[in-house]
Amino acid sequence: MATTSIWSIKNRLDHVLDYVGNSKKTSYENDDLLNVLHYAEDDCKTEDKKLVSGINCDVETAYKEMRNTKERFCKTGGVISLHGYQSFNEGEVTPEQAHEIGVRLANEIWGDRFEVIVATHINTKHIHNHIVVNSVSFVDGMKAYNNRAEYSRMRHISDEICMEYGLSVLEEKPCGKYNIDYSKVYESDIVHSNQKTKAKAVIDYAINKAKKYSDFIGILNELGYFVTQRTKDSLSIRDVAHYNRNIRVARALGEDYTIERIKERIYANTKEAEIDRLLRFNKVYYKKIYLGVPIDKMKLKLSPLYRKYIKYMFGIKQYPRNFYFKEMTPQMYKDRKDFSELAKQLDYIAKNKIKTFSDITTMYEEYTSKLNALKMKRLSINTRLSNSFEKDELLEEKDNLTSEINNLKQEVVMLKNIINRRARLKEEMNERIIDKAYRKSEDENKSKEVKKNERI
Repeated sequence: MATTSIWSIKNRLDHVLDYVGNSKKTSYENDDLLNVLHYAEDDCKTEDKKLVSGINCDVETAYKEMRNTKERFCKTGGVISLHGYQSFNEGEVTPEQAHEIGVRLANEIWGDRFEVIVATHINTKHIHNHIVVNSVSFVDGMKAYNNRAEYSRMRHISDEICMEYGLSVLEEKPCGKYNIDYSKVYESDIVHSNQKTKAKAVIDYAINKAKKYSDFIGILNELGYFVTQRTKDSLSIRDVAHYNRNIRVARALGEDYTIERIKERIYANTKEAEIDRLLRFNKVYYKKIYLGVPIDKMKLKLSPLYRKYIKYMFGIKQYPRNFYFKEMTPQMYKDRKDFSELAKQLDYIAKNKIKTFSDITTMYEEYTSKLNALKMKRLSINTRLSNSFEKDELLEEKDNLTSEINNLKQEVVMLKNIINRRARLKEEMNERIIDKAYRKSEDENKSKEVKKNERI
């Protein structure tokens, strides 16, 4: 039979010293963590430290390792460690068995994330284990819990291990100041853990399905979860049909489930899905090419008679409708589109007799300010429309303004595209100059190396 208890060691030296009872027997510095480790590893109680084991840390350097973990995550204050206790009936176990049980218990509860020291004391009739747990996880920097649920779990796991060793187990009954029934606490915690696991699976599913954060909330609502945004970066969810407690997502599931991180994951999934789609669907572009009798396209535009003639020749099938579609790569399609835009820009420059780049920037600034002024004027008309009796005149004026704004917008967009093209060409030119200079220096270095080798 094993009785258990656990308590928090806070940054008050007297808390540890009161328990230890005699601070003079140690020459250690005034540090709570160091004192509790020293007490747990006291030679006169542990058979010259044969019954001391470290989990995720070395016994000799446990203090330094635990302090390093705290400093790495900037969590040196508050609760500095958990101090667990597991005591056995007189004569029921050997020191080695007790130590083995203690190590198994500590590994089961804290072994995946925390640094732990387990020391078996044999200086009393009841052999007992002291378990010192660093309060900060070396994996993620999260703090170790010390609440009723965790203690009920410790009691339950301790009983299970004792039963494996054929030891007796205490009957559960309400205990402590508040008559707590830890068997019920454990059952409640199991339900809560199952709900956390379910909530994690549901949240992961919603993240994978959503294209944006609002979709994510909508999916959770459809799955029967009520979502509350507790703070700027923290969510709570509740399974309305099966569970009446809120689950604080970031606290229960870790930093990967803050609102900011959830949004990042949704965006990453969306981007990945888009890349996947593009890789699976290679779009092919085609250009329609006529192979029949040559037709004068300029004459076709200018002469109605020629158009009628061509139509007649196609009608009597003298001109065959001979076409084929030439496949174009995406780059060819992009280049053709870019060339078309360039032709329009050159046509615009020639039409407006633009001679220098400064003319373009001046026009752009002038047209932009004019456009903003027209928009403000239209806005004032909208305001007057609600109170005015001359609605027809105002509506006509508004339509004229809208037409003028649309025309001016086209001019502004064209000028902006010309400015952007110049900037892009300038950047490409600089890159080419740098690349050319780099290649030249490389060639010079190679030639020097060759001459050097020839001399040798």
